[in-house]
Amino acid sequence: MALLQDGRNTESANISENGSSLTPLRPVSLEGPTSWRDQSPELILTHAEDPNDRRSFEQLYFAQTSATRSEADNSSTCRDNGDSAHLQQSSEQHARGTDPPEREQADGLSAAVGSGVQFDRQVELFDHIAVEANPSPLEDALHDAIREHPSKNGKKFIPIDKFDEIITRQNIYEELQSRRIFNSTKLLETCVKNVWDKSTYTDGSTSRPSLTTSRRKLFAVLILFGKPEWIISFIKDDLWDKDLPLRQNDETKQWFCQSKDRIRHIAFMNSWGHHYTWSFDNYQWLMLSPFFNMAGDKILFYPLDNRIALPLIEDDRNDEKDELRGGFGEVWRVKMHPAHHNYRSKNDAMSDCPSFAIKRLHTATKKGFDNEVDALKRFRNEDHVHLIKLLATYHYDGSYHLVFLWADGNLRNLWKEHPKPQPSHELASWVAEQCLGIAKGLKMIHNDEFKKSTLSTRDAQRIRGRHGDIKPENILWFRDSRNGDSNTMGVLKISDFGLSRWHRDDSNNPIYNQGLAVSRTYRAPEYDMKKPISQPWDVWALACLYLEFLTWYLCGWDAGNNEFDKLRLDEHKEEIKEDSFFTLRYIKDKSNYEARLKVCVGQLHNTEGCTNFIRDFLDFISLHMLRIGSEKRSESTEVVKKLEDLCEKCRDSIRYCTDSAIGQPRKRATNESDDYDAELMDYTDTMKDKIRSASSSKSEGERKAAGEPRPPVAASLAVKKMKWREHTKPDPY
Repeated sequence: MALLQDGRNTESANISENGSSLTPLRPVSLEGPTSWRDQSPELILTHAEDPNDRRSFEQLYFAQTSATRSEADNSSTCRDNGDSAHLQQSSEQHARGTDPPEREQADGLSAAVGSGVQFDRQVELFDHIAVEANPSPLEDALHDAIREHPSKNGKKFIPIDKFDEIITRQNIYEELQSRRIFNSTKLLETCVKNVWDKSTYTDGSTSRPSLTTSRRKLFAVLILFGKPEWIISFIKDDLWDKDLPLRQNDETKQWFCQSKDRIRHIAFMNSWGHHYTWSFDNYQWLMLSPFFNMAGDKILFYPLDNRIALPLIEDDRNDEKDELRGGFGEVWRVKMHPAHHNYRSKNDAMSDCPSFAIKRLHTATKKGFDNEVDALKRFRNEDHVHLIKLLATYHYDGSYHLVFLWADGNLRNLWKEHPKPQPSHELASWVAEQCLGIAKGLKMIHNDEFKKSTLSTRDAQRIRGRHGDIKPENILWFRDSRNGDSNTMGVLKISDFGLSRWHRDDSNNPIYNQGLAVSRTYRAPEYDMKKPISQPWDVWALACLYLEFLTWYLCGWDAGNNEFDKLRLDEHKEEIKEDSFFTLRYIKDKSNYEARLKVCVGQLHNTEGCTNFIRDFLDFISLHMLRIGSEKRSESTEVVKKLEDLCEKCRDSIRYCTDSAIGQPRKRATNESDDYDAELMDYTDTMKDKIRSASSSKSEGERKAAGEPRPPVAASLAVKKMKWREHTKPDPY
């Protein structure tokens, strides 16, 4: 029987020893109910607002966290702020010998995972008194490591790498030894093991692997206010880092944490003085800044408490230059502390501190969040260079956020930054390759050509997709293509999947346009003609984008794209001018309207500098993509096949990209005579009542006098103005 410094034996001091071995308190693994919580802003509670609600603070807390968990509880939700992933990464670094070496223990301590100290739960920790130690060097080191959030919002965190340098096994041993509460080395060793060693557990989900936790963070919190020896109480009460944050009822001052199926009260903390409870409550948040695991097969979702400091070293949210707003969210640039993420691209030659894009969704609903994430998670494991990859998601400060790699801009930014391109074989080949890459990415979306292993059964059954919002603002531009080719202008990636839809049946499940959000410039004619909307919608929008891309290549930004926009505006006959690629024309002898391409759309063939490559590309756009009748447009598979042929010709022949095609015969001048046969609508009185009109170049009285029906526009003037304002702004990512 060992003696403590004050003469008491281990039995009276709550510590048992059986000969040379210690009786473990618990098994190696932490099975069964655990203490995961959703750490969302909704969890900051006051007492029941309903006077008839007699539930306690803790019961209300449990009810709200359970409701939040039921929305987001799936195999992709990370409830420990990435602590398990960080511990796993630390183990791998230690195995490779890349972490800082620790001094060997003089008495040869081994890391027996899961070993514990058995305490008599009837006696509190404070019955034995630690010898006052000198100020701890660990306390100073931890305070020095605290880093403030770059926005100066008062939130702070201790970077994981600094934490790992300070909280080592050796330092834990020496810190506890300095407190001189153990006379037996074996008891000291066992306490060190219970702090340092990792223990595995499951959170009740059969789809998730075992997770890992320790008591290193709890120990660090106690060091910050000078009471590291109090860790014995946490060991005795079976509390771990996974149980953080611990919370205090504002009314009863009772401490508690939430297990998966119950509220756990922490009785020993209730006798702490105000200084210690305040210190613990504030210092624990320094340890909870998340580690974003971006290397796994799944896109992880992190529900984060508002008191947590995001691990950022740069945050440009309030910088107008690096903050973009669109119809579905706002995007800004950040840099994460390199120790708080494990992003590494296969082809990425950048430093370990890349810039990330944070997209805050305007929607506050889980459904709106799922609409965008469901599309992005489908190609999480794909290597397609022309599809933007979602890296992580989180809920913070009342909003859902998405994390991407930061782009240098979008396709329109590229055109503006290079306003006078010099046509050449090299540039033509690059344009062809990027257009092919975008088409391949769209084909993957249309045919759902993604690995199904990481999708749910429901998602894996869906076999057809539609992007829904192809436009230059949604094609991101990465200046460095990461492939070692310094002669290119970068790489383009399809982004913004907020309007994407997936359907199970082979018919592609056409939908109608009631309430459908659109980018009006790139909308297809079927929107205004009240026709079904499906995958050909994307092909139309892609054709418009290709036309603008070739306009930039031949004429540059000012003389090309800007002028092209003005021509389309001038050709629009309605009172509200639009730069769409088609117009509605009234057919008097048929008393109806039909959609036709604007004349200016077909004039690029005659532009100076038009080469055989440009001519063939324009012919394909005109004949097979930019068709008024959606059934006449090529599928994305055919677009890919044609562009593969164009790319091969560009690679094989310099003259194909440089020789003029002016004056050479064309297969067809334009397709503006494509009537759609008008899919002309028979305007009965009932249909006229259903179709709202916008003002045209003629007044209502003039139209009635001429016997003209109202034009078949898709929305009222007020709605039309609203949607125009909403979708003219870039909506990146």
